[in-house]
This record gives sequence, C-alpha cells and structure tokens, in this order.
Amino acid sequence: MRAMPNWKDDLSSRERVRQIVETVTDPVSANWVKDQADVGWQTAKNELEQLVDRGDLRRVDQDGDVRYVPDFTRLYTERIRELAVAFSREDLRDEVVQAKEDIESIETEYGVDSQEELEASLSDEDIAAAATRERQRALREWEEIADEMQLLEHALALYEDLHDVDPYVEQGGPEGGDSADDGSFETRVA
Repeated sequence: MRAMPNWKDDLSSRERVRQIVETVTDPVSANWVKDQADVGWQTAKNELEQLVDRGDLRRVDQDGDVRYVPDFTRLYTERIRELAVAFSREDLRDEVVQAKEDIESIETEYGVDSQEELEASLSDEDIAAAATRERQRALREWEEIADEMQLLEHALALYEDLHDVDPYVEQGGPEGGDSADDGSFETRVA
C-alpha cells in the first residue's frame, strides 16, 4: 500500500516556510516555523527575514525573543486595491447591495436588528441546541459579510484615486472588461 502524499512533498523548503507563516495570526518564532515547515533553522530564519525585508512580515519582540507575524495592514490594503482594480465601480456597488440584502435576510430569519442581538440570543434558554448552532453559524456568516462589505466600501471610496494613481492598470475580464474572467464575482474573505 502506498503512503498518502504529504503536502510538504510538493513544496520547496522556502515555500513551506511562506505557506506556514501566511496562516498565523499571532507572532511565532523561527523555531516554531522550522518545526511546522520541517526545514532547518537557518532556512526558516533566512526566509522569515527575507519576508520581513519585503514587507510581508513584521518582526516583533516578545519577552526578549524575536517573533514574526504577517503585516495585516498591508494585507488589508492590498485586498482593497485588488477589488478596486479587478472590478468595475458598478460591480462593487452591486456587491455592497447584495451584502446588505444578505444581512437583512439573516435579521429577518432570526428576528433581530443587530449582530449583538443575534449573539445575545445564543444564550436564550428557550432556544434548542440545534437552533442555537444555526444561530451561531448565521452570526459567523454575518460577521464575514460585514467584513466583506467594509472592504467593498473602502474599494469604492478609493476607486477613483487608485485608478488615477495608476492609469495603466488593467482590469480583469474579457476584452479588458470590468468583471472576473469567468463572469463570476467572488469577494468572500477568508
């Protein structure tokens, strides 16, 4: 019987370091990254420092130890830029409207007016466990939609400025058009 392929088999050691560090939300040490990526310490340290130099990571001091964490501000602003460049202003507006409709649907379904009210309903003793789980799922969805809507609104607000700064930017889509290559518009953030 053949062993299942390991994700590490398909990536170089530097690629494994990058993939590992892209997933963290808290600062991590070079030793932790070394262990997770299954690489030598020097390889991990060199790649982490290169990512810091490129601006993809931040180096932070925690209790006298050097740790690394993604530059979340840069990731956020890059996502806004991606949206403003890849989609037309009208597509962005349509997605804001769709996000608002999705939130209104959740509000109507659970009879609430805010995320806080839906969250408070999780502890309502009159609601069964299965229904509470569904409310929890809906709350996570609401939070994701709200985050997405904020990105879309920023992309709309900066749309003209971003296009004025780089008039040679090409938008995706057929014939240089304003929509995604496959005609779909997917903005859900992870």
